Amino acid sequence: MTTPDHGARLKQVAGANILITAVAIAFAMAIDPTLGPLAPALCLLAFAIASEFVSVPIAAGRLSGCFGAVLAIGWISGPALGVLAAIIVTLVEARRHGTRRASIAVNVAGLAVAALLAGAAAHLAQVRGVDAADTTFALVCFAAYMAAICIEFWWVFSADLGDDLEPLGVMTRHILVPLLPQFACMACVTAALPMLYSQFGTTALLLVFTVLLSFQSLVRALLLSRQRADQLDESVREIAERERALERLSFGALRALVQSVNLRDRMTARHSGAVARYAREIARELGLDDHEQETVHMAGLLHDVGKHIFTDAILTGGRKLTDDQFELVKQHPGVGAELVRGMPGYERVSDIIRHHHERIDGRGYPDGLAGEDIPLLSRCISVADTYDVMTSRDSYRRPVSRQEAIAELRRVAGAQLDAAVVDAFIRALERTDVRFDHGSADDLERQLAVDSWRQRRAA
Repeated sequence: MTTPDHGARLKQVAGANILITAVAIAFAMAIDPTLGPLAPALCLLAFAIASEFVSVPIAAGRLSGCFGAVLAIGWISGPALGVLAAIIVTLVEARRHGTRRASIAVNVAGLAVAALLAGAAAHLAQVRGVDAADTTFALVCFAAYMAAICIEFWWVFSADLGDDLEPLGVMTRHILVPLLPQFACMACVTAALPMLYSQFGTTALLLVFTVLLSFQSLVRALLLSRQRADQLDESVREIAERERALERLSFGALRALVQSVNLRDRMTARHSGAVARYAREIARELGLDDHEQETVHMAGLLHDVGKHIFTDAILTGGRKLTDDQFELVKQHPGVGAELVRGMPGYERVSDIIRHHHERIDGRGYPDGLAGEDIPLLSRCISVADTYDVMTSRDSYRRPVSRQEAIAELRRVAGAQLDAAVVDAFIRALERTDVRFDHGSADDLERQLAVDSWRQRRAA
C-alpha cells in the first residue's frame, strides 16, 4: 500500500525526471541541431522495438538489443534523434509491460541521458576528425556503450521507487557486475554498426538486424523452453516429495493399525511380522527386484488387518469354526484389502492382500482365482502364511518341526500352493536359515520400523 508521503515522493521523482528528459532533448538539439539521415534511424528504431518484443528473460530482468539500437541512432543520425528514439522505445516498453507512471518517467530520463551522452561522445569524435569508418570511432562507441549502460543502471535504481530495494552498491555487485561480460559482447556488435553503415548503407543494417532478431528469437525460445523444463522438474520433485510424505503418513497409519491388532491379539501381529519376513525371502529367491521385495514385505505385514472384524471367539478360540464363523473368516482378505486401498499408493498391496487365500486349484477365497490368475506376490504370501501357521508357537495348533512343515508344503504344492513358489521358499530356508522369533516383540518391531522401511524404499 502506498502511503501519502511515498505517493508525494513518487510525484516529485516523476516530475524531476520529466524535466531532465526535456533538458536532454534541448542539449541534444544544441549539440547538433541538424538531424542526421532518417533511413538508418528508422531502421534502428524498428529493430529496437522488435527486439523488445522478443527480449530474452534473464535472472535480473530482460535482455534485448533495443538499448544498443538507441545508442546507434545517436551515433549515426545525431544525439537529438537518439534521445527521441530513447523516449519512443521506453514508452513502447512501458505500454507492453504495464509500467507505473513514476517508473516510466525515470526510465525515459535514464535512457534519454544515456543516449545523449553516447551521442555527444560520438559527435565530439567526428568533430575532431574521426571518421565513422575508422576503428577509433568504433572504440569510442564501445566505451560510450559501456559508460551509458552503467549510467542508465545507476539512474534507474538510484531513484529507489520500490519499497524494499537493496542499497545501490549491493545491487551493482549482484546485478550489474555479473552482466558486464554480456554487455561487452553487445557493445562490440553495436559499436560496429556505424562502420558498417558508412561502408555498406542501410541495406547492410537491415540484413544484420534480421540475423540478430532471428538469433535473439531462437535464444529466447531455448531459454523459455529450459525454464519450462526446470519448472516441470521442480513440480515433479514437489509432487514426488508430497507423495513420499503421504506414503509415510499412510504407512504410519497402517503401522498403527497393525499395532492395534497387536494390542488385541499379539499372536496375529507377530504372525504378520513373520509372514512379511518369509515372503520377502521368497521374492528374493525368485529373483524379484528390490521394489517387489518391499511390496510383498508390506503386504505380509498388512495381510491380516481385516481380522479386526473377527469376534473374540474366532480370534482367540481354539475350537472348530461354525459355518457362520467361517463365512466371516472368508471376508477378512476383502475387508483388509479395502481398508488398505484407501491409503494412496497402496493399491497394489491391496490386491495382494485380497488374494492371499486363493488356491492354485481355484478352491480358495474370496474370488476363487486359480493358477497364474492369482498375483505372484499373493502366492508368496500364501506359502509364507502356511509355513508360519504350522511352525509358530503362536498357532492354535501344536507347532511342527521345520522338516515336517517343508514336507507338508511339498504335499500341498500344485493344489493349494504354487509349486514353484514352494520350491523357492525351501531353497531360501536351506540357504539362509531364515527364522522369526515369536517369543519376543523385538522381531515384530524390526519388521514394523518406519525408518528402516523408508531407507529400504530409498535404496
